Amino acid sequence: MNLKILSISVLILAILSGIVAWFDRPVAPADADPRVGTSLLAGLPVNDAQSISVTNNDDTVALSRDDQGVWRVDSYHGLPADTDKLRRLLRDLGEAEIVRVVTRSPERAARLDLGTAAITIDETTLTFGTTASRGGRYLRLVEGDEAPVYLTPASVFIDGTAKNWASAALTAFEVDDIQSVTLSFPHEESVTATRENVAATWAAELADGEQLRTQPITSLLSTLRSLRFSDTSTPGDADVLAARENARAFEVTTFGGETLTWTIGRKPEETIIKEEASDPVAAVEDLTANMDLEPESAEDALEDLTETIPAGPVYVSFAGSTELAPLSGFQDQLAFRVSDFVFNGLPENRAAVVEAAPITDTEIDPPFPAEE
Repeated sequence: MNLKILSISVLILAILSGIVAWFDRPVAPADADPRVGTSLLAGLPVNDAQSISVTNNDDTVALSRDDQGVWRVDSYHGLPADTDKLRRLLRDLGEAEIVRVVTRSPERAARLDLGTAAITIDETTLTFGTTASRGGRYLRLVEGDEAPVYLTPASVFIDGTAKNWASAALTAFEVDDIQSVTLSFPHEESVTATRENVAATWAAELADGEQLRTQPITSLLSTLRSLRFSDTSTPGDADVLAARENARAFEVTTFGGETLTWTIGRKPEETIIKEEASDPVAAVEDLTANMDLEPESAEDALEDLTETIPAGPVYVSFAGSTELAPLSGFQDQLAFRVSDFVFNGLPENRAAVVEAAPITDTEIDPPFPAEE
């Protein structure tokens, strides 16, 4: 057999092997589900969605896009939504694939707690069930008892608390944008710190012998820049009104001439005589009249007679453009609460930002000449 015949034989065998492999290939089952291996958001025009709802147990959050394209939390005062949080949710759903069909049996599906959580994008609902024992989560893509139940490895956190979906940022400026800051304190002269440019040192017009402490100014601006609300209340709430009566005021002006003001306050801690004290006036007189009373006994007696009411929550109000204060337009209906540490870190009085200037050599009296 010559080389030409051998080559032709090999070619024929290769063709025959290909034909056999084609006929012996695995055939997809007739009931194969086309969604297996696809993204949870396959076919959904997510970028054009107009409404999204998130449900977890009995809590539901409703979000919608307004005429300007801004996402708002309809179920929490219509505040602007946290777009980063929304983007993360859609990204996680888009990256998750459907692994396989778990069951089409209504009886088995009923044991998977479908409906404990759900995400609806416009008219399409992803209904989630329990977590699988080997990882992943069960879900259904269409309604109906006989609709297939799938398994997805998605580990999406489904947050049903409406407040958590609102953008909590109360300010939107950069510290480098600020040219001046004014600090006002009850019953004390205010302090205004300014700088010519972002690289310049803060300065203030102060009395002789005084100088500005710049670190509290820098710290204050950092605090104001990162203000976020932790909760909301009504403007007429008793704690809100008490906070306004015990507030510190601050004002910043940008290099562009825009001004933003804050008042941040809280009801102070107070000690009162207990209501159940039968005759508090007489009890105080007896306590102060007994000069031989041991200190520990006096403290115990005062503790029995009085009670301390903790300081109230911290509330902030502000005025400025929506570019600098995105939620300024909601203050007619809402009072914004911030964390206690915000108030605790604020300059308490004028002495917190002004200190005595060090004495220079020229200010020291020269020695008197010795008398002969």
